[in-house]
Amino acid sequence: MAVRVKIDGQIVNVTDTDDPKLAKKIARRELKKRSGDYSALGETFVKGPLYGLQTGLIQGPVELTTTLFDLAAGTDYTSDVNDFFQKHKVEKPISAAGNVSSALFQFGAPASIATKIARKNLLKPKPGKLFDQSGKYVQKPKLFKHTIAPIALADMAAATSDTPELGLFKALDPQFFAPTNPEEEVKGLDEKITAAERFGKRLRVGAEGATLLLGLPYLWRALKAAGSGVASELSQTKSVVSAADWVKNKKDYVRGMIDEGQFKNKKFKVLGKEYDQYDIISKFRSRGALPTEDVANVKAAKTAAMNQQMTVLESSLDNIWGGFKYLDKNNKMSGDDLTSLADNIRTALYGESRKAQKNALNTLKQVDNQFLKDQKFSFFDTANLTRNQIDDLSRLLIQEDNLKYLPKGYAKAVDANLGKYGYTAYRAFIKNVDHVANINSPQWKNAREELLKNNIAKNAEDADDILKRLLEKKNFDSSYMVPEMALGGVKVGLLKGKQLDSLPKIREFLGEVTGKTGTAAERVQETMMKTRATLENLAKQTAELDYLRNVSMINNRLAQTGSTQRFLYDRIDEIPDAQKAAFLDDYGDAVKIPDQAKYGDLAGKITTKRIADAITDVQTGFLERSPGAVSKTWATFLGIKGAIQKAKTVYSPITQVRNATSASLFAVMNGNLANGKTLEDSMLVVLESLKRTQGNKMADYYANAQKRNVVQSGARIGEIDSLIDDAVKTFKLKEENFLGRQFKKEKNNFATRLYVGSDDLWKIASWEMEKGRLARAFNNAAKKNASFTITPNLYKGLAPKTIRELERKKGVWSQLDDKLKNDIIEDIGADVVRNTVPNYSKVPPIISSLRRTPFGNFIAFPAETIRTSLMSTSRAIDEIASGVPELADIGMRRLMGNMAVAYAIPKATVEFGKYMTGATDEQIQAYKRSFAAPWEKNADLIPIRTDKDGNIVEFYNYSYTNPYEYLRAPISAVFNAVQNGETRGDKLNEILMQAVFGSRDNPGLIIEYLEPFFGASIATNIALDLGRNTTYASGSAKPIWNSTDGIGEMFFKGLAHGTNSAFPPFLPVTVEPGQTGDFGPLFLKDLPRATLAGLGFTEKDINKKGIRPNIYNQLAESFTGLKTIKPTVKRTLRFRAFDAKNQMREAVSYYTAATNNPNILNPEEHVKALMRTNEARFQAIKDLSMAVEDAKALGADENEVYEVLKGTKISNPEAIMNQTFIPYYPSAYQIEKVLEKGGRFPEEELRESFIDEIKPTLPQIPTVGFDRQPFVPPASPRRTTTRQKAAQDPEGSAAVLLRQKELEKLMGIN
Repeated sequence: MAVRVKIDGQIVNVTDTDDPKLAKKIARRELKKRSGDYSALGETFVKGPLYGLQTGLIQGPVELTTTLFDLAAGTDYTSDVNDFFQKHKVEKPISAAGNVSSALFQFGAPASIATKIARKNLLKPKPGKLFDQSGKYVQKPKLFKHTIAPIALADMAAATSDTPELGLFKALDPQFFAPTNPEEEVKGLDEKITAAERFGKRLRVGAEGATLLLGLPYLWRALKAAGSGVASELSQTKSVVSAADWVKNKKDYVRGMIDEGQFKNKKFKVLGKEYDQYDIISKFRSRGALPTEDVANVKAAKTAAMNQQMTVLESSLDNIWGGFKYLDKNNKMSGDDLTSLADNIRTALYGESRKAQKNALNTLKQVDNQFLKDQKFSFFDTANLTRNQIDDLSRLLIQEDNLKYLPKGYAKAVDANLGKYGYTAYRAFIKNVDHVANINSPQWKNAREELLKNNIAKNAEDADDILKRLLEKKNFDSSYMVPEMALGGVKVGLLKGKQLDSLPKIREFLGEVTGKTGTAAERVQETMMKTRATLENLAKQTAELDYLRNVSMINNRLAQTGSTQRFLYDRIDEIPDAQKAAFLDDYGDAVKIPDQAKYGDLAGKITTKRIADAITDVQTGFLERSPGAVSKTWATFLGIKGAIQKAKTVYSPITQVRNATSASLFAVMNGNLANGKTLEDSMLVVLESLKRTQGNKMADYYANAQKRNVVQSGARIGEIDSLIDDAVKTFKLKEENFLGRQFKKEKNNFATRLYVGSDDLWKIASWEMEKGRLARAFNNAAKKNASFTITPNLYKGLAPKTIRELERKKGVWSQLDDKLKNDIIEDIGADVVRNTVPNYSKVPPIISSLRRTPFGNFIAFPAETIRTSLMSTSRAIDEIASGVPELADIGMRRLMGNMAVAYAIPKATVEFGKYMTGATDEQIQAYKRSFAAPWEKNADLIPIRTDKDGNIVEFYNYSYTNPYEYLRAPISAVFNAVQNGETRGDKLNEILMQAVFGSRDNPGLIIEYLEPFFGASIATNIALDLGRNTTYASGSAKPIWNSTDGIGEMFFKGLAHGTNSAFPPFLPVTVEPGQTGDFGPLFLKDLPRATLAGLGFTEKDINKKGIRPNIYNQLAESFTGLKTIKPTVKRTLRFRAFDAKNQMREAVSYYTAATNNPNILNPEEHVKALMRTNEARFQAIKDLSMAVEDAKALGADENEVYEVLKGTKISNPEAIMNQTFIPYYPSAYQIEKVLEKGGRFPEEELRESFIDEIKPTLPQIPTVGFDRQPFVPPASPRRTTTRQKAAQDPEGSAAVLLRQKELEKLMGIN
């Protein structure tokens, strides 16, 4: 019996059920299917999985139970169960992709559970070491017992009555499982399925799954072997190796020529100003002005080492402060107990005796056990970890290699105080900490008196001068003093030789940090401040001395090999004559690195000024050189620019997901496909870093990766932090004031760490994969040849110390110890990742300068995309040309990865989308040409859904997933320009111009390449929008406020525009002053609107664009980072028609201006003006006509298109529909205007121009062909007369009016 259901005014007859509730659900799905009101993306990633999980994990097992009961008892409870689930389950997906997704989850989830249960006893008792590829099982699982059988049983349990079969067994043997009794077949047709049939179907589904599984392993092995075989075979092909050798030699030659340029002082002039050739080149190199890539690597390693130490420290300090705040906030301890706790934290770190420290640590352990057992904080563990960190760095600082650079007695004092050593910190000298001591303060007065009393100052004026200069930090070689002033006090300056412990008022004046006074919170903060000061200075000193020593080792090796790239000399006569001039200053003297201890092994060395500045960081930029007001104004803008960019990335859930998913292609680009174990352990390491825990193997692994500059080096976040740091440094914001605290929190909050972590995940995975294949390559090479040697051409990325150790052992791999082998593999692997995955430390100086301009958003990322692509290809060529077959194999895989990401994967994805949906290239091109947004014109658009007529109704923009789309888009721009130009009938020169420079609607090659660097930043766009009261956010010009608005309205509308443009995307509303939204001027965004509507909390399910957001689509976009496009052909065509209409009106103005100009009397000028008018009109009509044809290609009906054109009141819509151009000819008014000027109207010349010039010079729109009927507008309905209306409705207004007229006529009224 059919159920008649009415939904939104539409009637649907449902024949599948007589249950009204289920019928309504079925009817709603049918209407969505008819109207296309569903999302393939939402069904694939949300609705499909939910439907599949409910079916496979709940409905299937429940139905299996009732089926078995029905078999035994002869009942039919299963039908009732099926009806129940059909009524209450998530609605079944409509799209093909959604149905595939639901099937995968329906059978995949139970199969995963079943295999885990079957293999439970095979698991190793404890997790192995990180990235252990030996597997997680004690013995290898058996294919049938541990895989096929459990999955077949799971499939059988997950199947339901409506699960479709593949038909394998019906095709092979109709007698097996399938019913053959005619009566049973009638029952089947009548949809009365028996319990036996249901059970037989389950058996068939399980058997089909098992059969497929038998073949999958063999298929996978065959594909894998084929791929590996191709790479290995190609890498050994003579022609390939020869080509790689040739390219490598040319590449090395060019690089050598550029490197030699840094010692040649070649100059050139532009507009009379002289420039150094290499100065310009160095700005475009990732190493800048540093002399070699190795020096750049050790400099980056210095920064990474310092950052790694500070990361560990900040985690520890967060732990201490977090634990303290927890106890204080939750009233776990009294005020006195908290003060005692603060003192014990200080004593545990800096106690004067071992006994005092031990007692303090025991107290902290008791606090942990009593109050923090269920919390992540631990005072005891953190104090131990921090103390060990200080001592380890202290030992590193006073190692033998550093002794000659430390002040006399320094190392002895540090060594004597190991275990309790900490710098005495003074607020006046700690960066980012407020310390106010003005001349009228008691501290100043007391310090002045102490200076006079100790005869350090002659008079009060002298004392004040000393104190002022102390605050300027001009008289200290360090801001920190060794405990007990073991080195004899201040080393240099006005207080030289004086011990500060004998000058307590001076210490108070400078703001000595003790942690012994104040509230409990203040004591903890001071202890943390002292600890940060101690570790920051230790980390800086050790890293700096190590860096300088490494630079010296690199130079020494160049000297030993006789390289022309040597950059440090002891004497001027050692320098080759051809290079000598570069090592002299403007006065002819040798340029030297200052002969000071702080420059370590480089002190007093001769080098070029450029290299000296680069090595010692004596470089300044615009902000540093500008006057205070200018630099602060600009720094404010940069801070805003960075904050907005952070809001659009770090605080955007979609961008967070996209950052993690798109980064996978960096690994694929280099021929790496991560297995489950590698990804799982990479994720565990990253998650541990997010929790900021220390002292376990994952934290140690992450620290090692950070030290090698593998992690925490993302290009986007690095640029954002640099912009914000510019503002912080320029304004000298302190950690103790509000803004200073906020900026510090922003750099380390969870959202920021999560964004960095998603980037780190794939860098760690890539590092592991690179290490794994390097180890296999070297070990296999050594097995084949016992004398296999790591030669200098393989040294790329090795640390100087590692090279020294390697060369001592002649480089023979089999003779190296395991530690050295591991260091080599980790160094080279890290270098590969640094150079083939975007890394902010590799950004060239020109990009660092550009980020400080109003232009570009995230310019570091496209710059790094270019560099890493070139480096990946370059490395592949070097590996193929290495002469080591195992490395050549890696190189070929890397090259194949390059080609896959750059071309094969995007192309294959588009082709797969076309195959699945039945879409065509013509439809895709039609959308991109006429209806796509500017950023979609040259992107890879994948059709993911078509309607019943085959028209595309949903695209996915692959550029959101592919980080290398920036390299593809300009090439696509050229191909699209050629294809579109040919379709429109453009001339060859027009096509070339459009390909290179773009057109009004389509960006060309140059625009695509330069836009990221020179396009206005988000912050700049907001300022420009407000300045011109026009925004292009919706794709077309729109005023922000109306000209009739008052000052207040203008202000609030401008503020709202800035807020909507700058604030994070996770905010649930936009502000639209002057409009009535969901909550006053607040309009819900699509996700919260769809969510609230779905939960029944609001009836306003239509957004301000008139579209009903799909909850599944919104959730899918949020959780996957994918975003779909639904073509709005008629709406966009309407905008295109209005645009063409405006262009045509503007075109006429060219000729109108000529007629109004009293100086234009020459007939030729009129002809030229008319031609210009017609050429402009033709271009507008041609583009609109092309859009009309594209609209029809995308499924728009001719009559609908005509109505759209007619609705815009554009002239001659019928001609546009028929692709006919009607040239413009002067009106009578314009003819009169010419005659009024006293000129002669050039009628004869104008007519000749139409015949001889205009028509031939204007490209013709394709005419209507014989195979196509010309478009004829639908006939307008005849107007109904008053008498006809009166006849139709005797009581209507027309009948009343007619009777009135008759009455007036009878009465003689005229």
